[in-house]
Amino acid sequence: MNVGKLLAVLACGALLVGACGGERRPDHHQYTSEVGRICRRANVRLSRVELPRLRGPKAATAVDELVAIGRSALDDLRSQQPPKADAATVDEWLATLEQVLDEGDYASSLLRTGDRGAAFAAAARASRLAARAHALGRQLGVPDACRIPSLVALG
Repeated sequence: MNVGKLLAVLACGALLVGACGGERRPDHHQYTSEVGRICRRANVRLSRVELPRLRGPKAATAVDELVAIGRSALDDLRSQQPPKADAATVDEWLATLEQVLDEGDYASSLLRTGDRGAAFAAAARASRLAARAHALGRQLGVPDACRIPSLVALG
């Protein structure tokens, strides 16, 4: 086989692999634009939740609502495939958001049992993690990165 034919065969093979089995990931801008859209939608919903003082079943219900909105957004965020270069930062960002929601669930359950001190501690952890998650999203370049409201005043 001459060199020209060999190059033509290799080029066709590369095109077929790219078309059939190649992994198509968005570029950084496409990814951050799409997840930014998801976060903007979640931020609007999160901002509508009325947060009473952190005590009793009414507060637990509000926290449950925040967590449900956050979990829905997180599912949508996880459905987006990041560019390979951003994968580690995205993994850290989404894992931190997951921790926020886990602490929120825990705070809600503690509020329902009347353990206000432990509920406050869980809410404080959730609030610190939420600030960290927001910073990671902004570091990634996500416009309007998901912002879960703070459940307690942090000093």
